[in-house]
Amino acid sequence: MSIRLLSLGFVPVLLVVARPVASPPVSDPHPQLSGLWTLNPQLTKGAGQHFSPREGMGRRGRGEPPDEGGFGGGVLPPERLGGGNRSLGELLRPKEQLTIAQSDSMIVVTDDAGWSRELIPTRQRMREELGQGGPAEIVTQWKGDKLVTERFLDGGGTYTESFELNKKTARLTLQMSFRAGRMPRAIESTRIYDRESQ
Repeated sequence: MSIRLLSLGFVPVLLVVARPVASPPVSDPHPQLSGLWTLNPQLTKGAGQHFSPREGMGRRGRGEPPDEGGFGGGVLPPERLGGGNRSLGELLRPKEQLTIAQSDSMIVVTDDAGWSRELIPTRQRMREELGQGGPAEIVTQWKGDKLVTERFLDGGGTYTESFELNKKTARLTLQMSFRAGRMPRAIESTRIYDRESQ
């Protein structure tokens, strides 16, 4: 029978039914920042911790005593840069705790004062009317493993934060910088946070 079919030009065909293979779920390529983070004051440096006499918002006249609290050279501590929870001082204050919730499209950062910021890392300019430091436009993006957000304050100045997870220590490094035209130098800080166990 098979020989006769071959002689007539019939070729048996072997059908192979391929089962669909489930593709593995695509994981978020960015570091996972979610969790409750507590400031490590021993490792934190900069604004709100150790002010340099040459940094800050201006200079005092010669012969004048340094500012209160050891902020010499005309440097104002963050709490004296303005009153109220929306002040620039509150924006610059090192937060003792941060709670971060991260999804594929948004990172929500809530500080110890109860303020929440929704960061959308698409480089799109977002408007925030109510926030620490006053109204501002915010641009957030991933730069490699760093989450970088820039805050352009309506009142003047740019506040920049970068969040980076240290792969060796599992600590969160938050680098802060504030620049304004009237300032001789930027206010900068490197804040280190430890993740609290759940």
